[in-house]
Amino acid sequence: FNLGVGNATREGRIRRYEGFYRNQFHNKKLFFGHVAPFKLDCVPPTVLSTDEAEAAMRGSPGAAPTLWFFKKATDSRGNGVFPCYSVSQVPAEDLQTDGVFQQEVRSMKLWNTGAKFDLRVMVCADPGKRVFMYETMFARVATMKFEANILDRVVQCTNLSQGGSVHVFDDNLHADGKVLERVSIAVQQTMKAMSSYLQEGRFQYFGFDFMLDKCNNPWLLEVNSTPHLYRCNFKGDIVNMMEDLLENIIEPQLAGNKPSPSISSKWKHLGW
Repeated sequence: FNLGVGNATREGRIRRYEGFYRNQFHNKKLFFGHVAPFKLDCVPPTVLSTDEAEAAMRGSPGAAPTLWFFKKATDSRGNGVFPCYSVSQVPAEDLQTDGVFQQEVRSMKLWNTGAKFDLRVMVCADPGKRVFMYETMFARVATMKFEANILDRVVQCTNLSQGGSVHVFDDNLHADGKVLERVSIAVQQTMKAMSSYLQEGRFQYFGFDFMLDKCNNPWLLEVNSTPHLYRCNFKGDIVNMMEDLLENIIEPQLAGNKPSPSISSKWKHLGW
């Protein structure tokens, strides 16, 4: 759902934005390489090479081993994610591909079932590079109860392709009522860091994935350039979100006006 305007507006057409810009977010190695110089507080320890990963996994003498995840650069829906305590636990053929190693979120918050979960947050950048975030967040919950020593994806991954479930996240019920505010700040900081890779004249649509720690701080796992949403729509939430996006953000600009979301809209401008 990446739409273009500019010449497309005058000609009455809508186009996908160019692959180069999409790839800067979609490719995990490129994305985390771009944001690394900004030292964002919301990014867990992430390294871009096998040598760096081996050094990081060795840790301090006597320290408890830490779980890491090897994420293939362009695979999606959990198929390219390998939980591991050492580089040797990642299949050799997969290590030959580009990817990143990311440390688990320390003291992570679990769902009320005892399973891991993350938050899918919808974000849109408009043709003027203004950033909007949808205020309803979706919790993606892993299939099985979390066990640190089990490296199976159904335990360690929250991707829906691994059999997980989706729930609307209630900030007050499931956390301390301040997660939305913290996530908004994290999205704003990330999009500022990536501003050079937002294409002018295009609508770009993203799915940010965050995991919470026990203090309800959000940690950025990745940014999806073409988020897979159909299983989130069991109560019409995604249809409502898309209608809101079209009515309040996209259609006004296709008509030559500035976006001005209504009071009832859940798409909020992040002030940048």
